[in-house]
Amino acid sequence: ILDSGNDAPIININLLSNTDVAKISENASVGAAVAHIAVSDDDTDKNGEVTCTITHNTFTLETIAGESKEYKVVVKVQLDREKEDHYTVIVDCYDGGSPPKSSSAGFDVKVLDENDNRPTFLKHQYDVVMLENDYAGALVTKVSAIDTDIGNNADITYSVESSSQNFRVDPSGNVYA
Repeated sequence: ILDSGNDAPIININLLSNTDVAKISENASVGAAVAHIAVSDDDTDKNGEVTCTITHNTFTLETIAGESKEYKVVVKVQLDREKEDHYTVIVDCYDGGSPPKSSSAGFDVKVLDENDNRPTFLKHQYDVVMLENDYAGALVTKVSAIDTDIGNNADITYSVESSSQNFRVDPSGNVYA
């Protein structure tokens, strides 16, 4: 009985975040794993020999040592959630049959935010003209800043240096004399 190579490889993806979407911190090291890939092919000889690849700029596929049909998907370059917060990774596997049979499977990766960006004021300098006899508590100016992080990491708190005893700032950036 000869194996006709009728079976395509079967790809099993196990996301390491144990959710339906792989999640990884933007501070993850290059080489950090996001998924385990196990491939099976019931064929024999070359028809059952499987090779898998991914074509991706951010993630790469590494063979697990000693396991010919097991791989891990790892970070290939430093992540930056502010530039890209979501990726789709496609794993392509093909056997050694003639003609080769192939399968593809994919998963999504969500990049989690870290507090890695400083707030930036919308103006480099705020110039204000005040009258000498302005009353205490008069609105002097409004300052404004942005933070490219998200959620609590983007919350901004305004304060005045302790040497500026004649001024105070409220949570929305209003500066008072």
